[in-house]
Amino acid sequence: MEPDAGKRLAEMGEATDFGEVVWLSQPPHAVPAGREGEQNGAAAVTVREVGADLRIDVDARERVLIATSVPDWSGWRAEAAGKNLELATVNHAFVGFWLPPGRHAVRLRYLPQTFVFGSVLAGVALAAALLLPILLRHRERSG
Repeated sequence: MEPDAGKRLAEMGEATDFGEVVWLSQPPHAVPAGREGEQNGAAAVTVREVGADLRIDVDARERVLIATSVPDWSGWRAEAAGKNLELATVNHAFVGFWLPPGRHAVRLRYLPQTFVFGSVLAGVALAAALLLPILLRHRERSG
């Protein structure tokens, strides 16, 4: 874990195998202080579906960090068994997530709050546009 972006990027520039090392932008919540540099857990990972959502099967023998090549834009969510997973920014720019030991079907989806807010606002505007002519006709008839 290297919180300083400049140092993190310098270390990454010297790396020769990104399959062996990952850099975290923030410390994982469940790892005790001083244990951040330990080896990642072992897991078998299978990508089941690529599209709007990324679906991944993971068989983790121990707690594991799964690093992806998905850009870490605000709005990514990962869930398994209906529960949200802890996300981490890995290698300065990509989405990663933590899993406990066991078998997991993970769904990684992009749903930013701004999209949700915009969808609600569009729905309200559409309802107003549909109701306004009806209300105006009713007002003309009663007035």
